[in-house]
Amino acid sequence: MEYKGIIYEKKGNVGIVTINRPKVLNAMDTPTVNEIRDCFQKMAEDKDIRCVIMTGTGKSFCSGGDIYEEEGLSVIGFNYFIANGQEFVESMETFKCPVIAAINGWALGGGLEFALACDFRIAAESAKVGFPEVLLGVIPGWGGTQRASRLCGPAWARRLVCSGEKITARKAMEIGLVEEVVPDDMLMETAMALAEKIADNPPIAVEFGKQAVNSGLFLDVHRGMELERGLICQLKTTEDNVEGYAAFLEKRPHKPFQGK
Repeated sequence: MEYKGIIYEKKGNVGIVTINRPKVLNAMDTPTVNEIRDCFQKMAEDKDIRCVIMTGTGKSFCSGGDIYEEEGLSVIGFNYFIANGQEFVESMETFKCPVIAAINGWALGGGLEFALACDFRIAAESAKVGFPEVLLGVIPGWGGTQRASRLCGPAWARRLVCSGEKITARKAMEIGLVEEVVPDDMLMETAMALAEKIADNPPIAVEFGKQAVNSGLFLDVHRGMELERGLICQLKTTEDNVEGYAAFLEKRPHKPFQGK
């Protein structure tokens, strides 16, 4: 599939997905959402992909859903538009390996919701984030109300959703929406360094670690620990586990992990 709204690159074991609609500040219309979905499906089938970076072209990570498309939709069409976006961001959240949001410029509405579905968020110093949907008479619809409250607490989530205000990257880090803020010219370098560090680790262990944390959020501690025990015992059967222990005991660098 030839993409029009995104650019896909592969650097070693890292996939880089760049939203590429700079004339509309990388606003997301249905064709672009579907392109990203297709790209993630292909990366899921690529055994070499061990980490993903999402970012945007130019001055914006993603300015949200394309208002020109949304405005003309019927209630039924709007329901499909929202459901399609929800399904996609959920697939990002459950993707086989970690996804890093490298937030450059604006991350608004659906763009912030995309970022919140990623596993880690690194923001450029000049980035600004927010949920301006209330100014259109609607609310976030791609999981923003749910993920924001889990990351920064219900009070800040309500404030962002109900005020429509845009906050700086530093403020977003202070309240827990992003984990790291870096100079603009260091954004992709920082994201790539983290991605390569993750990609160097045993991929099955990384996948299971992500699964344990994400699934455990919806379980009580006892059931979460049962899940954890089941996953770690499965990892004891892997060749990467054998190599990891051997490298440690023999005081040598580990051989490349094979995902077996």
